[in-house]
Parts: sequence; structure tokens; C-alpha cells
Amino acid sequence: MPQTLRDVMTPDPKVLPKTATVKEAAELMRDDDIGDVIVVNAHKKLYGIITDRDIAVRVVPDGTDASTVHLEDVATKDVTALGPEAPVDEAVRLMREKAVRRLPVVEDGKPVGVVSLGDLAIEKDPASALADISAAPPDGPEPSANGSSGMRSAGGLGKSLPAMAAGAGLALAFGYLRNRGKRRSVKIAAKRLRRTGRKLRRSGDRTASEATTQAAKYAAAAAAVIRSQSKRMKRKAARKGDRLEDKTQSLSKRAQRKSEELGKRAQRKSEELGKRAERKSRDLSKLAEDKSKDLRRKAKKVGKLAERKAEGVKELVTSGKR
Repeated sequence: MPQTLRDVMTPDPKVLPKTATVKEAAELMRDDDIGDVIVVNAHKKLYGIITDRDIAVRVVPDGTDASTVHLEDVATKDVTALGPEAPVDEAVRLMREKAVRRLPVVEDGKPVGVVSLGDLAIEKDPASALADISAAPPDGPEPSANGSSGMRSAGGLGKSLPAMAAGAGLALAFGYLRNRGKRRSVKIAAKRLRRTGRKLRRSGDRTASEATTQAAKYAAAAAAVIRSQSKRMKRKAARKGDRLEDKTQSLSKRAQRKSEELGKRAQRKSEELGKRAERKSRDLSKLAEDKSKDLRRKAKKVGKLAERKAEGVKELVTSGKR
């Protein structure tokens, strides 16, 4: 019986740099029928992990363009990881403790594999339905009895069934992103998947029926998440609007107080300058008056001197005539 994660992990996990976009991650999940992508930094060391649910919860409800959001903005960064030589029991304990379904397996900080709940189910509880689905080989479509290519049987659906179910939920979520406002389409898709599951169960293809039913659950969960997130975002937007309104009112009051304060300062400055100008004007007026008095006194002196000079000249003229 395998004892370490190296024996049960899925090697060579799909990785993307943290600068990649959410759209690239979604396309990789779709093309490879997987529900998670490991995110690495510039040195190709573990940076975080992004799952189909992360996209459905953190990107889709906001109506954000997935091609403009980078993985470093939405990926889960506080990731619990183990080395390939770690015991399986340790992974089971951590999954139960952290309530996670996947654990990256790293060596020297670089992801070398990923161990999922399905992998551990095969190891710990081989008789469970999850172990049966996870253990089946991922074959292509098998020919039916009449030679035509039909739906996969239990072996044909294989290990990709949980990923197909996750992919169904993700595809529906992205369908909602492309057709905003058509939330009913997710419910209708879930109903059709349940109906298909019942038909498959009646036809005897139990594994395909279970997988389709699981996909229906993912679709229903996606609808519930979208509905819940939509309500949450509305409440959040309303709270944010209230906070912005309060902030605006506060800033308006502060601006008004500042304006009044500046007005009072300007008025005080104007009054002070007016008083200074008035004092200066009085000083100049007094100086001019003093100057004028001084000039008048000097003019009188000059007049008297001129008068005495004139009298002296007059006397000289008179004495000369004699």
C-alpha cells in the first residue's frame, strides 16, 4: 500500500505564472478538464492556486472582464503544500483541518504534483463512489452496440468525471458572465442535467448518471453562488455608497470650514493692511504739513531778507543822487 504522496499524487500539474490572466486559467481548465491551476512566481516556485470556484466567486459576480484580471489578484496565496515524501495520512489530516480538496506537492519550492480528495479516496476508501469515479481511466467515447459512437461507459468517463462536473459549473458561470442578467439559464442547465442523469440511470449507465447528477449539483451550486454573490455585492455596493456619501459630506463640511477660516483670515489681513495704510497716510500727511510749514517759514525769512536788501539798495540810490 502506498505510504507517500509521490505514490498517489497527479504528477506534472498544470501551472501558470502569476502574471497570466483569469481567462487563460479558465481556458486551460476547459481544455484539460481540470478544476484547478497552480500559480507560480517568476522563479517557477509555488505562489498560489486558483480553482474554478475562485473564478466563479471572485471574478464572475463582479462582471469583470476575465482577460484583464491577473491571477496574482484572485489566486489563493496562503496555500498549504507538502513534499512528495510526506505520508498520505498527513495529507488527509491537513485536508480535514484546512477544509481543502487539493494540496500542491512541492519539491524545493517548485510544484511537482497535486493530490486531490479523489486520489486520497482511492487510497483510503477504495470502495467509495468517489474512489470508483476517480479510479476509472479517462478513455475517449466507446462505440455502442450498433457500432456508433455513444456516451462513455463507466470506464470511458473515468477520472475526468469530477473535472467534467467542475468544468460544467465553470462553463455555466462564464456563460452567465457573457450573458449577464440571464441567470435563469444556469437553473435551466442544472434541470436538464438532472433529467439527463435520470435517463442514464434508467438505461443502466449508473456511473455516467452519477457524473451527470454531480455536474447538475455543480451547476446548481454555481447558480446559488452567483445569486448569493450578487446579493452580497449589492449590499457591499450599498454600504460603499453610504460610506462614500458620508465621506463626501465630511469633505464638504471640511471644505466649508476651511473656506470660512480662509475668509476670516483674509478679512483680518485686509483690515490689518487697511490700518497700516491709514497710519502710513497720516504719517505722510503730517510730514507733508511739517514740510509745508517749514517752507513757509523759510519763504518769510527770504521775503524779509529781500525786503531789507531792497531798502538798502534804495538808500544807496538816494544817497548817490545827492
